Amino acid sequence: MKCPIVVSVIVFFLLNTLTYAQYSMKMYKNQVGFIFSNHSAGSGFVMLKTNYIVTCAHVTLKECDISYSVATLEGSTRPPFKDLKIIKIDTDYDIALLESPVRISDTVTTPDFIFDVKVADHLFYMGFDTASSRDRTLAFKVNSAFVSKADSMKINKKNVRYFEFEGIALHGYSGGPVFNDKGQVIGLIKGMYKKNGKVINRAYSIIPILKGIPHLYAKRKAA
Repeated sequence: MKCPIVVSVIVFFLLNTLTYAQYSMKMYKNQVGFIFSNHSAGSGFVMLKTNYIVTCAHVTLKECDISYSVATLEGSTRPPFKDLKIIKIDTDYDIALLESPVRISDTVTTPDFIFDVKVADHLFYMGFDTASSRDRTLAFKVNSAFVSKADSMKINKKNVRYFEFEGIALHGYSGGPVFNDKGQVIGLIKGMYKKNGKVINRAYSIIPILKGIPHLYAKRKAA
């Protein structure tokens, strides 16, 4: 039986209930972690199947020595899950689906199949905090924010839906999940830019990767 514990919104990531004022959501171990490849580092999360990881395409453009590590409550990491394979990737949506040869988590994150993101919606986002990390201690932090913009744009004739929020996302946050107050994943962090002295984070919808696995998409949507 999994017993939730209350943790602060900004923590070394591990889990079970995240609380911000009147907002809270449940998470379980191994669902979110670090992505390392031969050329980059970022974040990822388990979704759809217990051995599937979603991350940004730009974190894993080359399939060489990709691994996934899970943060512990003490801030250290367990031995990484290795030999990950890229099974779906779309650089326009900047989204990739990786497969592990072994199960990573007993449970998976729950996606939002509708993408009904609106300005002023509250959200939780999390990622690999490179600024707080050291050689032997990797920090994975949870943050809270409100949507400041929700829109879409054309990239190579594709309609890419995204939303933005003010926050502190760093380089390592790329591929990290963004959750709504129902605990559903609504997007993954693409990157950040500065505007009027503020850091603005941009996240892309996860719908394209869901539709890329038709039988799982239909099954989960109907559930």
